[in-house]
Amino acid sequence: MGKKRWAVLDCGKYPSVDNCKIRLSAPEDQVDKLVDIAAYHASKNHGHENSQKLKDELRLLVEYEDSSSES
Repeated sequence: MGKKRWAVLDCGKYPSVDNCKIRLSAPEDQVDKLVDIAAYHASKNHGHENSQKLKDELRLLVEYEDSSSES
């Protein structure tokens, strides 16, 4: 049925003490939810403050990938 774009945030691309390899993704129309979840992950697991500033920074790091849809 064509291609669907996914928004992706990959923690493994950035240095961390615990060598985190979490990769989060969501359909591009749910990027706000992706950013919220990534901010929670960053605060809970990496000690960042879950703030609007963090969410704004994460939004700049979102990458987009095309994926073939099976349905």
